[in-house]
Amino acid sequence: MKKKNKIWLGFTLTSALLTGTSLGGYYYTMEHFEPALYHEERIVINGDTLSQAEFAERIEKENGVWYYQAPEDSSKIDLYALSDYKIKGDRRYRLYQNLELEKSVDTILVKRDNQEKKLYYFYGPNDSISNLPSMGSMDWNKLNIRHFVSDDPKIQAQLEIYNNALNCTEDHEKQHFKGAQAGLMRSGRSYETVFGDNCMDEVAANIAQLMRQRRNYQQHGEDEKYITPRFNFYKEWLKKASHSEEAKYSPSSLKTIFADTCMCEISDSIAEFLKWRQGFVNKGGQIPLGYKFYDKWLLRFPFQAENISVEEAAFIANGVFDSWKKEKFPIYIKRNADRAIYILREANYNGCQDNPKEHAQLMHQVFLIEGIDFYQFIEGREQEFINDLPQKQQERFSSLLKIKKNQMSYFEKVGQLTQNSPTKKDIHFQNVKRKHEWNKLTNKILGRGR
Repeated sequence: MKKKNKIWLGFTLTSALLTGTSLGGYYYTMEHFEPALYHEERIVINGDTLSQAEFAERIEKENGVWYYQAPEDSSKIDLYALSDYKIKGDRRYRLYQNLELEKSVDTILVKRDNQEKKLYYFYGPNDSISNLPSMGSMDWNKLNIRHFVSDDPKIQAQLEIYNNALNCTEDHEKQHFKGAQAGLMRSGRSYETVFGDNCMDEVAANIAQLMRQRRNYQQHGEDEKYITPRFNFYKEWLKKASHSEEAKYSPSSLKTIFADTCMCEISDSIAEFLKWRQGFVNKGGQIPLGYKFYDKWLLRFPFQAENISVEEAAFIANGVFDSWKKEKFPIYIKRNADRAIYILREANYNGCQDNPKEHAQLMHQVFLIEGIDFYQFIEGREQEFINDLPQKQQERFSSLLKIKKNQMSYFEKVGQLTQNSPTKKDIHFQNVKRKHEWNKLTNKILGRGR
């Protein structure tokens, strides 16, 4: 062999070795960060199922965009558009946008069985149950209210608190419909977050219900019968308020109002605090050092509403939350977990990921009741429901999310990884192409594939 050819061969082998060492380390790093993508065995595109090598052979970059060249008709498919980060599972939410509320009322006849000493609730002449049915329901846009009647005056008197006139069932159920239209049926949230939001939906419905009862109470000469036992905490607060301002803002009510926001900073008696507060409300002025918590609290809530103070709105929001969590949450756990699974049933893996900013916007919208944003007073407290989610339900959610992840297509994975960033997509497809070219080169040098 001539000396010149030996030098050329040595140069070629050295270059290949250096290139191999460099690219080998490069692709090791690349695969380390994107293992699910670079070991994808089959890629489905345009109805064809391809190996990774077949796919890489047919992709090219043109005018800053990566395309797939279909072999049968030479058409080009934009890989950037194909790998967009897509959230699926909003079909039900979109359906809600075109629905209008339809209301119906069922009359339930109530009779006493003197022998058994039980009340029976009749849906029809021969259809009865021995347990009090729900006072209303919402199925899509079908609002159903139940009106209970009895020919026994004593029984009728007991039933009145369950009828809409006092219970305000319609306002409760309507709030569920408003929540669904606002976005509580949307994907784009984790199973745990949807579970927490389902509980918050009940809190919002109860706030709407109480606000209607409060209005009825005021319109009927502050008759306390218009505040039903469901909201005893508020009825007790009203009783105290009727005696004195100081009684209204007792230590327990202040704790609810301020949600433990530095109550320990009140250095004087409640009477002194209220005396100062009344002067501050009327005349303004400086906030003493001992009441700085109040300044911080007011700054958090730039609040304007007629006929209700910021303190009372906060008391209602936190009071309803606390009472519902204590009395109703345990019996709603499975129901709301099942509902979370139902809401995300059609969602893809991307649709089961949280977006904190959008979630906060959703909650503020859901809790906008009678022009008041009640969420500002209980913001973030949905985490309390999530924290108390039983292990069994957590495992259900984890298992379902794993199934959705395993069902992801190659392009869904690219979208999830790159989050619609053109730069990240360019790097990814460029790496796919380079790795393919490197494999072709090494196969050629090693004499493979002949």
